Amino acid sequence: YTLLAAARGAQVVAFEPVVENAATLIRNLAINNLLERVIVIPAGLADTNGLSWMHFSDMRSGAASHTLTAESRQKTLHQQMQPIFRGAELGGMLELPLPHAIKIDVDGLEREVLLGLQPMLAASPLLRSLIVELQPAWEAECVDWLRQNQWDLLERFSERNGKSMGIAYGAFGRPSGWGEAAT
Repeated sequence: YTLLAAARGAQVVAFEPVVENAATLIRNLAINNLLERVIVIPAGLADTNGLSWMHFSDMRSGAASHTLTAESRQKTLHQQMQPIFRGAELGGMLELPLPHAIKIDVDGLEREVLLGLQPMLAASPLLRSLIVELQPAWEAECVDWLRQNQWDLLERFSERNGKSMGIAYGAFGRPSGWGEAAT
């Protein structure tokens, strides 16, 4: 999604805690002459700042389903300490531009990422769209939490080409009239 957004002219900040995946992303950006449009930060987002053990399910570039908690994965091939940050704090610390859109797909840690972004999600006047992977165990809680933070579920996607993806994605937007009093 980073390449797609950058190819369409967006300035992108991509967080990728897996070094192999960050390197592959940078290589693909270079091949497509898009490096100037993307800042790749080799760190993860969460609801706290610090170091955490990343448990890898697969060591190949592009692999997914890694986690910060060993209990949620039966097969861990490797573990490594990774820097994690609250997204709202890291954005300010690095003086990153405020986003207009955010996509969160972190294989089960979406709740922690959302909590770390909460100040930005609640107040940023530029942020207008959000796509979040919805884990079955907490989908209703996620949708309710986002609604409390002024985000409406606009569409839910769980199929691709007529086949179940096994997971759902939610497209969220600001409620009608949000932010008008501030302008």
